[in-house]
Amino acid sequence: MAVRLKEVGPRITLKLLKIEEGINDGKVLFDAYVSKTERKLIALRKGERIEQKRLRKKEQRKKIVLKRKENKKGKKRKNNGKEK
Repeated sequence: MAVRLKEVGPRITLKLLKIEEGINDGKVLFDAYVSKTERKLIALRKGERIEQKRLRKKEQRKKIVLKRKENKKGKKRKNNGKEK
């Protein structure tokens, strides 16, 4: 007895639903169910740039405060060593 196998074709079809930046986080680059107009996309990008700018400024302020504290500590050490 012999058995012959024949390929019938693909059993499943796949459809692209969503493309995300990163793995399960980050911004959505494509979504099959949600469509956005050019205006909405531009507004979202502008909002992201504003948020990034705000975070950079916040980070810079923290660094400035830390640097000033370090400078004050350094000056105190120098002054303590020079005093008689």
